[in-house]
This record gives sequence, structure tokens and C-alpha cells, in this order.
Amino acid sequence: MHGFAQLALSSLSARWSPELAALPATEVLFIVANPVAHGARLAQSVTRGVRSSTLSLVADARFSDPALAVDFAFPGISARSLKATVTVRRLRFAVAARRALPRGVGLRGSANWLYREYIFAAQAVRYAATHAAVSKLAPTTILLTDFDRSAYCRPWIWAAKRAGMATATLMHGSPNELNYIPVLADNALVWGQAQESWLAQRSPDTSTMIIGRPDLSSTRLTTAPAERVVLCHSREALTPRETQAVGAQLRAFKSRGLTICLRFHPTSAKEDLGPGWHAIAGMADEVVPGRGSFAASLRGSDIVVCVASSAAIESVALGIPTIVLAGADRSLPADLEAIRAQTPEMLEATRGSGPVVLSGSSAYVRLAAHLLAASGPAASDRLDRAVTAVRRGAA
Repeated sequence: MHGFAQLALSSLSARWSPELAALPATEVLFIVANPVAHGARLAQSVTRGVRSSTLSLVADARFSDPALAVDFAFPGISARSLKATVTVRRLRFAVAARRALPRGVGLRGSANWLYREYIFAAQAVRYAATHAAVSKLAPTTILLTDFDRSAYCRPWIWAAKRAGMATATLMHGSPNELNYIPVLADNALVWGQAQESWLAQRSPDTSTMIIGRPDLSSTRLTTAPAERVVLCHSREALTPRETQAVGAQLRAFKSRGLTICLRFHPTSAKEDLGPGWHAIAGMADEVVPGRGSFAASLRGSDIVVCVASSAAIESVALGIPTIVLAGADRSLPADLEAIRAQTPEMLEATRGSGPVVLSGSSAYVRLAAHLLAASGPAASDRLDRAVTAVRRGAA
């Protein structure tokens, strides 16, 4: 109820408050749904990488990383953020949109019906505001998002398409069917061939361009015979079969003299690891929190083991051997799916006597190239060329 009241009061006070400033004239309008932590790093790398076009960054300035240069502050879904955006006209639009829903259609997103109604109204206000803002841009402007299906970016994609603008989305994370399909933008800028093939099957109308990851360092660690296994916890519940498989593989590694390091998910503590993990945790020689930089914690003598953690992509980018031990019935994001498919062949290299060396195996070399086409400056160059290609296609 508080949210509704604040929306109503804000709409009335808008009569005496100036409207949001106009969007900057730009060739690329970059909408950032996640302007903190790794999302801010992605945004900064994209801003640096797009050199052949002018680019303006849009984000919710209230929650953005202080180091992120926001060119246009646009609110998220909270009533406090929306204070400068809501007007009587936009609130009327929200009410009309709610009434236009067919009878019997329910809203989703929360067990609290009043909060569901608030979210609908707040998002409708954002749709109306993005339409008003985008309608003033040149139709040759490209709309680029960090994640096109997020609640923050969806209104921008909708408004840009209505205006006839070209749209493109980056991959904020390894794409999965629940959160990424179908792709809403016309173009998807993907990390490697694994994502390109995955999207071709699940979102065939989307044009894909392989750019790699400009937000990851191009530095690769000098690998050595394995000494440590880093097991990444990602708050997933392990099935009994997965617990058995992970345990068996860890015992095999320990028998070869490798130490086991369990790295928690950043939001987890040992007491809330989740089903299946406590038995695994008892096998670890070392347990570490996950709040620091994962990439910085890795050594050239590591092997990374995951079940469903996207940390696997960072370790691959660094040249660290990476395996996924998820069960065959677990649905995985595109890149982890590719690692799982190669894991049996990679583990063949651990059999027999002598030191464990995975990084030089043909399976690993193929896998790394399949997942990530480029990183760092090389990926930035690919990004710049992709944006130029989208501009030319829209001309």
C-alpha cells in the first residue's frame, strides 16, 4: 500500500516538478540492468570497447557502482526510484493497461497480491516513460542491453522496436532457457560458438555475433601439473546421484595427491550449503568464502570442478582446466552444457600414473576455443566491429 501511495503522491507533485531530461543524442544507447559488481565491470568494458560509435549509458543511478559513468539516470521498479518519473498521465496508463487484461488472468511474481498489483503499475509507468524518451531519439540509434529480458530492460526493447530502432543484447551470464529464451532483441552478441549454436536451436530468429568477453582479462595463467582441486558451490541442491558422482571424483583426485578446496557461493555459509553439499564439504581439505575475486584466487596448478556454477567460464578464460559434474538430467546454461559434454573425455587424462595434467589435452584445447572466442582487448575489438555491423544493417 505504501508503494501505491508514493506513486500517487509523486504523480501529483510532478505538476510542479520538471520532467526527466531528454536522452542524450547518441549512436548507441546502452541500457544496464545490473550496474554493480561484475555487471558494472561489464558495463565499463563495453563503454571502453565501443570506439567507432558514440555511446551513452543508462542505469538506475541510485544503485550504480560509483565508478560507473551514468549518462542518463532511469529508475528501477521501486516507488522511491520512480518518484521523478511517474505522472498522472502515466498512472492512468497503468490503470488502463491493468483493466485491459482479460478477466481471470492473474499476475505473477509474489505471493502478496497487493505487491503484484504494485509491480504491474510501476512497470507500466516505466513502459510509458521509456516510450516517451525513445520517441525523441533518431531512428538510426542502436539500443544495446546487458540483459534484454530483465524487468529493467524489457520496456526499452519494446519502445525501441516500436520506434523502428535496431536492438542488440549482450550475454550478462551464461544463457539458460528460463531467463534468456526467446531473445527479445534483434541481435545477440555472444561469447563463443557454444552460445551461438545453443541460441540457433532455441531462438532461431535472433541474429548472433561472436564477440567473446571484453570484461575478462586476456591474461592466461601458466598451467602446471595439478596440485589443487577448487570445487565451486553455487547454492544448487545436489541430487543423490550428483553427490555420489562428485564424491567419487574427489576421492579419485585425493588418491592422486591433490588437495580439495571448497569455495562457497558469495551468499552462503557452511551451515546453509544446501542438500547434498554437507557430505561433500566433509571431504574438503580447505573451505574458503566466495566474497573475493574468483579469478584472482586461482593458481596455474588448479583444476576447477563445478556442478552448476558459472564461475567455470572465468576459469576457462584463464586457461585453468574445468570440469562439470552435473547429472545428465540437470538442465544447464549453454556454456556449462558444453563443458559437461566434454568432461568424460577430459577426465580420461587423469587416469594412470604420474602427475595430473589436463590443460594440454586436446579435449581441453577444443573446449576453451568453443566456449570463448576472445577476451580483453581482442574481445573489445570484436564488440566494436559487431556494433558497427548492427549500425550498417539498420541504415
